[in-house]
Amino acid sequence: SIFLNQEFDIIVDDGSHILDHQISFLNIYCDFLSDGGVIIIEDIKDIRDARKIIDSFSGHRNKCSIIDRTHCVPSLDDINVVFFK
Repeated sequence: SIFLNQEFDIIVDDGSHILDHQISFLNIYCDFLSDGGVIIIEDIKDIRDARKIIDSFSGHRNKCSIIDRTHCVPSLDDINVVFFK
């Protein structure tokens, strides 16, 4: 793999916005995160999907947060999951 032995401080998913892809993204790329790093999965469809992403995470779920900005910005995809390593 091109990322073997690489660590990143920030990893952002701005991919397909398909729930299964977002779940896979968190589970795969958490291994490439440096200590103190953060993964952000943005443009999640709704709060239920954000919970599914966290529930399907194989790592420390208590290090995940949901940021819901739908009440601040009139837009469809303003829910994010953030994982702090």
